[in-house]
Amino acid sequence: MRTPDEILGELAESEWVEAAILYRLDGEIISLKISREGYSILGVLHWMERQVKHVLRVIEMEGLENVIYTFEKNKVIFYPASKSTVLAVITEVGVHQQLLMMEIIKAIESIRSYMR
Repeated sequence: MRTPDEILGELAESEWVEAAILYRLDGEIISLKISREGYSILGVLHWMERQVKHVLRVIEMEGLENVIYTFEKNKVIFYPASKSTVLAVITEVGVHQQLLMMEIIKAIESIRSYMR
C-alpha cells in the first residue's frame, strides 16, 4: 500500500499539477510535494497557510465536495480526502479540468484506502 508521500509524489508528477498538499483538519501539513521549481507558487502556498483552517471549516459546515480558488495564474482546489484530511492541489489556470479531477479522485481513493 502506498503512503501519502508516494501518492502525492505521483500526483505532483502529473503535467497538470504544480503542487499537492495533504492537510490534517487542524491545518497542519501531513505531506507536501511540488512538481518543479516552485518559485511561482510561493505566494499561493503562503496564502494557503493562512487560509486553510477557514477553508476546511467552510467545506465541513457546508458539506461541499470541493472548494476552488482562482488566482491570476494559479488555481487551488481543496478536496476532502478522508474524515481527517484534505487534499489541496495547485494548478495553472486553464488546465484540462476533467483530466485533472480524474487524477485528484484517483489520489483521494488511494489516500482513503491508506487511512482505513
